[in-house]
Amino acid sequence: MKCITIHVIIASMLVIPGLEIIVHAAPSSEQGVDVPIDGEIRAVRVEDVDWPKNYRPVDSEGWSIFEATADTRFLYVSSDGDNTTAVVYQPDDPAIGADPFQPKEAIKPFCDINAALAKQRPGMPDWILLRRGDTWRGPITEQSLPPGKSAREPRLIGAYGPLSMARPQITGKGVGFRLGGPHHGTQHVAIVGIEFYNSWKDPKHSDWQVDLDQVMGNQGHDYEREVRGKYTSGILWGNADTRGPCMENVLVEDCYLRFCPISGTNFGADMKNFVVRRNVVVDHYPLRGHTTGFWNSRGSLRLEENIVDHCGWHHQRGQEPAIGWANPLSHNLYYSKCWNTALIGNLWLRSASIGNKFRADYPRSIGNLLLDDNLFVDGELGPGISGNYSGPYRNVNVNLVNNVLTDIGRSRPTDRHLAWYFPLADWDGGNIANNLLIRQRHPDITNAYGIQLRASERHRDDTTGEFLTEGRGSTPGKCRNVRIFNNVVHGIQMDARHNAPLKLLANTEGGFDSICIYDNQFQCQIYPNMLAIVEDYKGVSFERNTWFTTAQSKPFRLGAGDNQREASFDEWVLATGEKGAKFEMIDYPDAERSIENYMRKLGYSGTDDELYARFFAEARKMRRGAWRLEYCAKQINEYFREGFAMERMPHGKLPPVQCGPFEPPFSYRR
Repeated sequence: MKCITIHVIIASMLVIPGLEIIVHAAPSSEQGVDVPIDGEIRAVRVEDVDWPKNYRPVDSEGWSIFEATADTRFLYVSSDGDNTTAVVYQPDDPAIGADPFQPKEAIKPFCDINAALAKQRPGMPDWILLRRGDTWRGPITEQSLPPGKSAREPRLIGAYGPLSMARPQITGKGVGFRLGGPHHGTQHVAIVGIEFYNSWKDPKHSDWQVDLDQVMGNQGHDYEREVRGKYTSGILWGNADTRGPCMENVLVEDCYLRFCPISGTNFGADMKNFVVRRNVVVDHYPLRGHTTGFWNSRGSLRLEENIVDHCGWHHQRGQEPAIGWANPLSHNLYYSKCWNTALIGNLWLRSASIGNKFRADYPRSIGNLLLDDNLFVDGELGPGISGNYSGPYRNVNVNLVNNVLTDIGRSRPTDRHLAWYFPLADWDGGNIANNLLIRQRHPDITNAYGIQLRASERHRDDTTGEFLTEGRGSTPGKCRNVRIFNNVVHGIQMDARHNAPLKLLANTEGGFDSICIYDNQFQCQIYPNMLAIVEDYKGVSFERNTWFTTAQSKPFRLGAGDNQREASFDEWVLATGEKGAKFEMIDYPDAERSIENYMRKLGYSGTDDELYARFFAEARKMRRGAWRLEYCAKQINEYFREGFAMERMPHGKLPPVQCGPFEPPFSYRR
């Protein structure tokens, strides 16, 4: 059995049954971990993984159903209620009627959310329902939500009143809730249909009282904490360590988070059925430093049909006033060392940098990851599934399928010249299948590519420039058992020499093993680009790909460093042995499909810039009572796929992933 010694900042060890794990002492806060590289290869289908599931049934329109039981208590809250006369209702009260979300008669609500929260019974199915259309001022001081009774009888923080009304809104500071913590998770809880408006961070709101000079001063972080106040904004979760009960059966649905995130950390316990669905998360940015709309460390979650727009930044870097400048460390989503995590049918729009960043810094630190039928628009990068440090087989069993990416790089948030569609590295088994990567037309963006799979190079010492020989980043990466098939890459403007629709980077011996690339369409019909840059094609097979470029020079580049050479199509086929390869321009049904033309299809008119902005504005309006399928990823992606004669690929048609062992490395401490 081959092992590799690395240094990782954790406080526990990754346990893989049947394989020896040794924990060494290390300087400062680091620990050295011997992580096995090799192990028994398994064949894993998508349906074999225990993905998180919504523990509530859904209705015909896809909304979660909640039914009261004899133990349920209803606590209604209205801005014109009265805490002194408020009533805690039982299910059989005549004033409630058959539907507690639409009380039959006049009720006596609380006026203060905190007063209602203080009446909660731990471990019981209490429902706190806020009236739609009403507004309250924060802070929420009773932020930590106790568990409900069971999956059938959860605790619910929700809304009542006509669905035609807006979500109940909480504004100001401290507009949020906490779920669990370092020593205990929470169980059987749902937060549904609430708007959390962290208005003190909105420069257009009267609550904005931020002194930018102090923010940028030497004590800026202290000043920001002082301005923010004592209480949390957004939805923050913490899963237990091994001393407390784990997170189980948690649902966040139909919430609107403005200028605040959904984020959390797993401190060492298992997680079961944490689901975040049909929420709108927008405009969360850092006053200084960096941030992200979704944050997760060592967690297992399911994210489906969310709309996440313009997180990690307020202004483009360099734009005055200097409020929330975009930087390379801020993203729409940043998940570190996650496991059994599924992102399905989400809209990832206008990220500060990376649409989805998945960080794996040591072998097998991400495992069982599914990205299916998501739409990525703008931002600088699409989904980045790699990490910050080199190392072999860091991402285990990844399925990246049916996603659509368009206009990556268009807004240039950090003022860089990037449009990286799929930056991927060091996978141990995965499918990259049936994705559509299109439309990079910004004339100032040259550092662009379609699919890049990399066996990462060792890091170098910042001072000497020599390769590191110990610690994180001292071991070269490896990729194996990855299938890249049925993808279309089209219309991406890029540097004509140094980038391409397909890049395979591995300048270390043995970096690639069993990488299969087949039935893809790499089409440079608009721009005279290279078609493929392949540093090492040992361990790589090509079959039945259709290539085309308007470039007059040899469009393939083979080898690394001084040994790199350009090749014609015939030379490419001879060198790689690709069977069934074609060099031809494909006549697509409608390759000009775009966000702007989609809006025209829906009946809107205006310039391209006006329609582009209108798309994001309309997507932000999504909520129960005004949920429009035309702003769901499924329908938008079908529009784009039809233009390229593509159909969504069901999971049953994906080949099983061949990968090594994986056990969740979710502990910070033992």
